Amino acid sequence: MLAATVCGAYFVLRGPDRAFVVAVAGLFALAFAWMLISVLWPATADRTCSACGRAALRPLDAASTRGVACDACGFEDGASSSFLLAEADDRPLEPTVIRERVARRESSR
Repeated sequence: MLAATVCGAYFVLRGPDRAFVVAVAGLFALAFAWMLISVLWPATADRTCSACGRAALRPLDAASTRGVACDACGFEDGASSSFLLAEADDRPLEPTVIRERVARRESSR
């Protein structure tokens, strides 16, 4: 966002010259590098418990992507997302997500 703002300000102040083309090319290269890094190193589940600091978090409910529980200290947080934990457990997520989406739609009616 900052790079795009700098490119825009430079364009307004100096006009379209070589430096602007270099700045826009750098902006596109930065965006491409960000996407490439995100694809090659995706997010991983953080299993560290906020109460005890041990890596013992698990999903609170196997049929939901909400809520985490710690096996080490018994800490439970029903509001935390356990989506990455469920994804790391190699179970199919589509039925769970669809079930939650349908339940959310029915509760809003």
